[in-house]
Amino acid sequence: MWLESLLLLAMLSAAVLYDCSRRCRYLMRQSVLYLGGLVVGLCVTPLGLRRPCDPRNSLLFTRPLRAIGWLLGVEWQVRGAERLCADTACVVVANHRDALDVLGMVELWPHFGRLVTVMKREIWLGFPFALGAWLCGQIFIDRSNPARARQSLLHAQQRMCDERLAVWFFPEGTRNRGAGLLPFKKGAFHMAVSAQVPVVPIVFGPYQHFLEPREWRFEPGRAVVQALEPVPTAGLTTEDVPRLLDQVQRSMAEVYGHLSDELLSKKAA
Repeated sequence: MWLESLLLLAMLSAAVLYDCSRRCRYLMRQSVLYLGGLVVGLCVTPLGLRRPCDPRNSLLFTRPLRAIGWLLGVEWQVRGAERLCADTACVVVANHRDALDVLGMVELWPHFGRLVTVMKREIWLGFPFALGAWLCGQIFIDRSNPARARQSLLHAQQRMCDERLAVWFFPEGTRNRGAGLLPFKKGAFHMAVSAQVPVVPIVFGPYQHFLEPREWRFEPGRAVVQALEPVPTAGLTTEDVPRLLDQVQRSMAEVYGHLSDELLSKKAA
């Protein structure tokens, strides 16, 4: 009896803190985001053991992950999905705003079919998430060792062509919660040109109208992710990589600016 009373008291206290404290509300909602992903990983990983390192396993994880967005009250609007083709070799480049980007990727994943992401090797410290990523055939690179990183990307390129994969990069290299986009790294563009496959730009709009860590604010809201027209690389050479990178980054920055004006102006209104 005392255990039930203690549990009820804890639940009531959490409800009061959630309602009265912005900081507690922020921390609780972030816990739902991270712990929810952990629970999904633990529950679904046994299913992935039947076919390890297979990109098709990703759909086992992405479908239940959508429930996390629903619990958080984050409504995703996907624009330009008709530009995406399943089971087609391509290089995907996206800006990186927050861990919330994962829920946007979940919305796009079925449109790509066989999609893998390029992750830093340090992800392995985040077990069991790393196990789930490995079961889904994700690509790990050692950014502290350039020679080993290049070898990993060459292997990823071969897999992309042989298995008709979409390979997802965050070319900024880190999260960027500021205005605009950070400078892009060249690895993704070298891969696309070397393999002569298109570059598919993806733009995550800003989250500041409902998510702002510096203000301890995380409320329900609408998030937009937009797929741009694929950029062909047929006939391009290594010398064309800087121009290709600049072209893609400029187009993404322009779309991000439009999304910022749209979403943040609605917040102000």
